[in-house]
Amino acid sequence: MTIVTAGTCIIAADQAGNTTYAAASQVPQSIVINKASQAVLTATATPLTLAIGQTAALATTGGTGTGAVTFTSNNANCTIASTTLTAALAGGCTVTATKAADTNYNPATATVAVTTSLNAQTITFGANPGPVTHAPAGTFTVSATGGGSLNWSLLVPPPAGSAPPVALTAPP
Repeated sequence: MTIVTAGTCIIAADQAGNTTYAAASQVPQSIVINKASQAVLTATATPLTLAIGQTAALATTGGTGTGAVTFTSNNANCTIASTTLTAALAGGCTVTATKAADTNYNPATATVAVTTSLNAQTITFGANPGPVTHAPAGTFTVSATGGGSLNWSLLVPPPAGSAPPVALTAPP
């Protein structure tokens, strides 16, 4: 006898008589065949480290059976659509992959940790003009990317009792 699928089956046995023994009455036996555990399931995210707005591909290997795979995040730092994870907030998340049960196998789960961080900002100065001659309308440019405000400060203070050599003004 070979097990084909999970479920309940009833086996009935009987035996014909012969010159020494009378025929045996049929005896049924109910057998419960439980679902099996799936092979080890492994979840992956590529890449594992993301800045806000970046995406990672989610996948699994292993498992057994025909159950569909779904992915969920343990918090709002990551959003998931099908097999694509998007970093929404800094701090990271744990993704759980679940391969559903089917006729013969129980569900299986696996997790993967993803690190999420703020995007890097950049500050760019215009070309350094070198020493400049005093010009009341002269300018020097600074720009920045990202969402934060750009703060200005003078790192070399003027000599005591003197006015600073530049006036710092924020861009309009």
